[in-house]
Amino acid sequence: MYASCIFVDSTHNVTLHKNFKQFSVCVKDSNGHFYTVCRIGVPNEKVCMLTYILQVCLPSLFGPEFCLRVRLIICDGDIWLCDAIDRAIGTTYQKAIRGRCGFHIVYFGFEKNIRGRIRYHDNVPDNIKTEFEELIQTWLYSWMCLVIFTEAEYELSKNILLQWLQSKEVLENICDQASDLLVRWIKIGVIVHENVYVFHRRSDIFAMDSYTNCGIEGTHNALKNGAISVGRKDELHEFTKKVTDYDESRMREHYVEATRILHSTKLYGKKWMNHLTDKGAKLVYNTMKHSDHYVSEVVREENGDVCYYVMIAKPTDGECKSEEEDHEHNVSSEKIDLEQVDFTYRLPQHVQYIHAWTVKIVKEPSTGELYLVCSCLYYHRCGLLCTHLHHVHENYFRKRGYAEEIDYHDYHVVWWKFCVYLIRKPVEKMTEAEKDALVALLHSANTDKRMGLHLHLSDGCLGEACFVEDEGVLKGAMVKIEDCMHPSKVAVMTAQERLIGWNWDYKSLSGNEKTSTTGMIPIVRVEDHFRSKKLDEKISDILTHQQCRKDSLAKVHGIADCVDFSKCPEFYTEFSETLDDMYAKAVRINLNRGQDLSKHDKMNTS
Repeated sequence: MYASCIFVDSTHNVTLHKNFKQFSVCVKDSNGHFYTVCRIGVPNEKVCMLTYILQVCLPSLFGPEFCLRVRLIICDGDIWLCDAIDRAIGTTYQKAIRGRCGFHIVYFGFEKNIRGRIRYHDNVPDNIKTEFEELIQTWLYSWMCLVIFTEAEYELSKNILLQWLQSKEVLENICDQASDLLVRWIKIGVIVHENVYVFHRRSDIFAMDSYTNCGIEGTHNALKNGAISVGRKDELHEFTKKVTDYDESRMREHYVEATRILHSTKLYGKKWMNHLTDKGAKLVYNTMKHSDHYVSEVVREENGDVCYYVMIAKPTDGECKSEEEDHEHNVSSEKIDLEQVDFTYRLPQHVQYIHAWTVKIVKEPSTGELYLVCSCLYYHRCGLLCTHLHHVHENYFRKRGYAEEIDYHDYHVVWWKFCVYLIRKPVEKMTEAEKDALVALLHSANTDKRMGLHLHLSDGCLGEACFVEDEGVLKGAMVKIEDCMHPSKVAVMTAQERLIGWNWDYKSLSGNEKTSTTGMIPIVRVEDHFRSKKLDEKISDILTHQQCRKDSLAKVHGIADCVDFSKCPEFYTEFSETLDDMYAKAVRINLNRGQDLSKHDKMNTS
């Protein structure tokens, strides 16, 4: 179910035997929890041993189909493990790429190479020192998450950071010699790994936007320091028994938690959100809530295709901001110690951009069904509909009577709490009907190639009718007129033109020529069109796999259709009541990170 992204790591000091290690494979579920799917005891961490595990043991345990579904393998940076993963990607995991843990690169690299070595000027307050160090780390993390979406944006952000650290402002107000130390560490300890951490290389991988393996480090820490702790005092057979007891207890806890979520009722949002997990329902609720903070524009292109350009707009005063608004429009709220009257320099915000996304209408040739596909690829990464799709569907289709309302079937099955319940339930306690339902759900999850929203058109509504729109910009309910821009113009701007908050001159890293008075860095003008080749390829992929997915979901969309309730226990009666009546009754039934940094994860200064 969650094989698209796996986390691998090994830990030591788990038995009396000095060289004995434990190799673990973890996945991340739709509730944001990490759980271990495989533990293997190894006598060493050499490349040959790790290669044998990745290319022989795992395919034997989970099957060759599992290896073909893996798209991203995240590790902590151990040189032997990285070498073994690279070898396995070329043979066994042919569709996968390797990812480095951003926490190990940034935090541990900063602690080892920078912390305590920066000599600030005497007049710099302590809070400014802290904010300066946090700004550097936040800037580096922005390259790994939902702030930098394209290669052009990444290159521009990287250039600005390196030149700002060597600028006159930093040298005169913060520190002098330490700037060279920071620049040298960023070039040698961070940028050298850019191929395995940048976000735009994995923007289409179903990995729940993960870029660290802190979860698997946390499982190792819980194993060593939890209620059932293992350590150097344990013999091999004692270690095996303790690990078995620990995993069984965790499985029981996960099952109880899944049962509680299944019978819980959410008192917010729409009624169909009760079919989603707690985290999924909260994400969907916030997404729908903040869709009014967007503006959009519909354009008919020369070839006749209709595109909806969507971008965020600054909300009115007093309105709450979503996470994406904070990323794109938040202005740094620097804290200045008023007692330090001789210090007046204000730290900037890390590089951010204005983004304009496009929502395309894709028509499947075989069935004629219509789909809304967004260029942010959020559905393909997380299985949830993005704010842009909600904005277009609500304002251009549902409110005008062309399409039906969104429900839980439009989200990936990994967010269905019934699916999570079946995954967590022990096999020996499952009925034949539940097993059949789980098989159908797993097949649907593995064949789901959607990247957007299926348009459920109302009866008698012609699909072409919803393409005729008035010219101009559609403003959301929470958007002021003066804050409105034309999204279609923003969409064709370069990364330099969409930069926020940086308006002073820089030198190009590739030359000594300064920029014009606009203050933007002169890099290669790579137009950041949302109509990217990746999107077109994914649209083609959608059309190829659509029929396969439809056959599998035909059983799942109505659970009652594939389950014989007459042969099921009383649970199905309770489950049916939960889905239909619990929202009105508001019934609640309550049932009863470590820092294991590998010695090989060090900055290579050679």
